[in-house]
Amino acid sequence: MLSQNQVVYYEDPFMDVLWHPDVCIPRLCWKRFSATGAYRKAMEKLIDLAAEKRSKFCWLDLEELSVVDKDDQTWIKETWLPRTVQIGIKHVAVTMPSTPLAKNSLLKGLRYENHHALEIGYFNHSDELLNWLLRLSNVQND
Repeated sequence: MLSQNQVVYYEDPFMDVLWHPDVCIPRLCWKRFSATGAYRKAMEKLIDLAAEKRSKFCWLDLEELSVVDKDDQTWIKETWLPRTVQIGIKHVAVTMPSTPLAKNSLLKGLRYENHHALEIGYFNHSDELLNWLLRLSNVQND
């Protein structure tokens, strides 16, 4: 469903931020464990790309995530998620990590109380995630 047609917006040894022009979705791809600075920088780059493209969606591809430390969990909840809402993102799609420890650490940070402002979808497979995003996109374009 998702073609290989993607544009690299930002890359480092730990993660990439990609734009998928065929489905108009910015995507952060976690590649391996990173320190706080690299993690936050990539998350900020994802927001920058979403704002530049005026996207209502973003995709956190965290299948390879190991853990998110406590300070980063707090930063996601208190800083990153509110910023996504400020720039107009309505839906965050998350490809879940494979290990229980990583899932638990991720879910502690990705909690946003105002579900009317921001919906977060959690998926084990990218096909399910893309179907969800495309369905939402079609609804918003009607």
